[in-house]
Amino acid sequence: MGGSDDGRNQKRIVFGTVGTTLFEALVRAVDTPEVKKELYAKGYTHILIQIGRGPYIPSMSTGEDGSLAVDYFLIEQC
Repeated sequence: MGGSDDGRNQKRIVFGTVGTTLFEALVRAVDTPEVKKELYAKGYTHILIQIGRGPYIPSMSTGEDGSLAVDYFLIEQC
Protein backbone atom coordinates (compact mmCIF):
# COMPACT_ATOMS: atom_id res chain seq x y z
CA MET A 1 0.00 0.00 0.00
CA GLY A 2 1.40 3.51 -0.15
CA GLY A 3 4.26 2.66 -2.58
CA SER A 4 4.24 3.53 -6.24
CA ASP A 5 3.12 0.55 -8.29
CA ASP A 6 2.70 0.82 -12.04
CA GLY A 7 0.65 -2.40 -12.14
CA ARG A 8 3.46 -4.49 -13.65
CA ASN A 9 3.58 -6.67 -10.52
CA GLN A 10 0.13 -7.98 -11.39
CA LYS A 11 -0.48 -10.22 -14.38
CA ARG A 12 -2.89 -8.58 -16.83
CA ILE A 13 -3.77 -10.84 -19.75
CA VAL A 14 -5.36 -10.20 -23.12
CA PHE A 15 -6.92 -13.31 -24.64
CA GLY A 16 -7.16 -13.21 -28.43
CA THR A 17 -9.56 -15.91 -29.58
CA VAL A 18 -10.42 -16.99 -33.11
CA GLY A 19 -13.37 -19.17 -32.19
CA THR A 20 -13.68 -22.33 -34.25
CA THR A 21 -12.87 -20.91 -37.66
CA LEU A 22 -10.05 -19.27 -39.56
CA PHE A 23 -9.29 -15.68 -38.50
CA GLU A 24 -5.82 -15.26 -39.93
CA ALA A 25 -6.10 -11.48 -40.16
CA LEU A 26 -6.95 -11.19 -36.45
CA VAL A 27 -4.01 -13.35 -35.40
CA ARG A 28 -1.64 -11.35 -37.63
CA ALA A 29 -2.99 -8.02 -36.33
CA VAL A 30 -2.63 -8.98 -32.67
CA ASP A 31 0.94 -10.11 -33.35
CA THR A 32 2.12 -6.74 -34.68
CA PRO A 33 4.66 -4.66 -32.74
CA GLU A 34 2.21 -1.74 -32.71
CA VAL A 35 -0.56 -3.70 -30.98
CA LYS A 36 1.86 -5.25 -28.50
CA LYS A 37 3.37 -1.86 -27.68
CA GLU A 38 -0.07 -0.30 -27.15
CA LEU A 39 -1.26 -3.14 -24.92
CA TYR A 40 1.91 -2.90 -22.84
CA ALA A 41 1.48 0.89 -22.56
CA LYS A 42 -2.04 0.28 -21.22
CA GLY A 43 -0.67 -1.95 -18.46
CA TYR A 44 -1.14 -5.41 -19.94
CA THR A 45 1.64 -7.89 -19.23
CA HIS A 46 0.66 -10.96 -21.28
CA ILE A 47 -1.21 -11.87 -24.42
CA LEU A 48 -2.48 -15.37 -25.09
CA ILE A 49 -3.53 -15.98 -28.69
CA GLN A 50 -5.71 -18.88 -29.74
CA ILE A 51 -4.85 -19.84 -33.32
CA GLY A 52 -6.92 -21.91 -35.69
CA ARG A 53 -6.21 -23.70 -38.94
CA GLY A 54 -4.27 -20.91 -40.63
CA PRO A 55 -0.59 -21.16 -41.48
CA TYR A 56 0.49 -18.05 -39.53
CA ILE A 57 2.23 -18.71 -36.20
CA PRO A 58 2.57 -15.72 -33.83
CA SER A 59 5.95 -14.84 -32.38
CA MET A 60 6.41 -15.93 -28.77
CA SER A 61 8.05 -13.82 -26.08
CA THR A 62 8.72 -14.41 -22.40
CA GLY A 63 8.48 -10.72 -21.60
CA GLU A 64 11.77 -10.88 -19.69
CA ASP A 65 13.12 -8.01 -21.77
CA GLY A 66 10.51 -5.62 -20.37
CA SER A 67 8.02 -6.21 -23.18
CA LEU A 68 4.68 -7.96 -23.40
CA ALA A 69 4.85 -11.73 -22.86
CA VAL A 70 3.27 -13.54 -25.81
CA ASP A 71 2.12 -17.14 -26.02
CA TYR A 72 -0.29 -19.05 -28.24
CA PHE A 73 -2.09 -22.35 -28.44
CA LEU A 74 -3.75 -24.28 -31.23
CA ILE A 75 -7.52 -24.59 -31.16
CA GLU A 76 -7.17 -28.40 -31.43
CA GLN A 77 -5.60 -28.36 -27.96
CA CYS A 78 -8.90 -27.26 -26.40
